[in-house]
Amino acid sequence: MGAVAVHVGRTVYVASQVGVDSAGTLAGTDLKTQADRAFANLTAVLRSAGALPRDVVSLTIYVVNYHPADLAMIRQAGAAYFGSNPPVATVLGVQSVGRDGALISIGATAVSSAASFLRDRP
Repeated sequence: MGAVAVHVGRTVYVASQVGVDSAGTLAGTDLKTQADRAFANLTAVLRSAGALPRDVVSLTIYVVNYHPADLAMIRQAGAAYFGSNPPVATVLGVQSVGRDGALISIGATAVSSAASFLRDRP
């Protein structure tokens, strides 16, 4: 539909990523597996745009049929990428994320630090 990531100065806006592998196949049928893959995909897009997970300042997370207990699982999946200092996040329960079987979609806004922006640019 459009770009996956857009730069405005040092700010990088990343379109929501779902839990699919490189062939476009859903990573699994459960929220944890899809969340892990969605965060991995988000990280790959950030890196290709010259940013790193530590540069993320905000996440928007859409979860199909969200239940409050899902938040712990999502935080656990994100901790592998953000460690003990995660960005702010808005978590929204939705009916669908635009793909049959997908349970989560994660978008981000990052502000590239000068070091990572210069080092990781292609």
